[in-house]
Amino acid sequence: MSRPPSDTANQELRAVLACLDIGVLTVDRSLHVYFTNPAGQELIRRGDGLRIARGRLYAATADATNLLIAAVGNVAKRSSDAASPNPVVAVAGESDMPMYRIVIAALAPALDPAAAAEVVLFVDTHRQADAATEAQIFQHAFQLTRAEATLAAHLLSGESLTTAAEKLGVTLNTVRSQLRAIFEKTQARRQADLVRLLASHLFLRRLFVNQNKNNSSRIIRSEDAPSWRAEAF
Repeated sequence: MSRPPSDTANQELRAVLACLDIGVLTVDRSLHVYFTNPAGQELIRRGDGLRIARGRLYAATADATNLLIAAVGNVAKRSSDAASPNPVVAVAGESDMPMYRIVIAALAPALDPAAAAEVVLFVDTHRQADAATEAQIFQHAFQLTRAEATLAAHLLSGESLTTAAEKLGVTLNTVRSQLRAIFEKTQARRQADLVRLLASHLFLRRLFVNQNKNNSSRIIRSEDAPSWRAEAF
């Protein structure tokens, strides 16, 4: 039987989450917030797409808030089904551009039976300037053509196939054909699954690639070992 984590384990977990540049929030199905890491606090402080009022999380519009509540509720209800994919919700600001992408995952109740939080939100900021970079990442990661990768980036930003076709200057049949090719190469079966896969890939890349770049000066290399040992001992 699993035991609730100790205070030391909780402190260690919070320390790990504090290192992430992706916002992490735990909420219940009515969006009451129980924990926010520093990156999450910063995005809430900006107030350009998400905010907390009276302890609850709100999006910029009532429709976006209701969409988030529905998605969180669905994840909380099926928390025992580990095979179900984690949904991705795009939360727009007043300009109707997707400001944040939120991956929603269920919390395991066995870890802390007394905890009221039901799901964890991983919140990443969508930067319009990064769209070309994202397309390049998808092209190399999933062996997509440039056109397929560009379409994937548009879909991840929350656009429909029709809107993507208009912005790319191609026909709807063309993007449908490209989407079928993307499904085959990524093994995604539905567009929602594809968006989840793409968002998850970017999250992991930011966690492990960007953090390593930021911390490269702290890495002890083999040629440094003799001097490091001399300083340590």
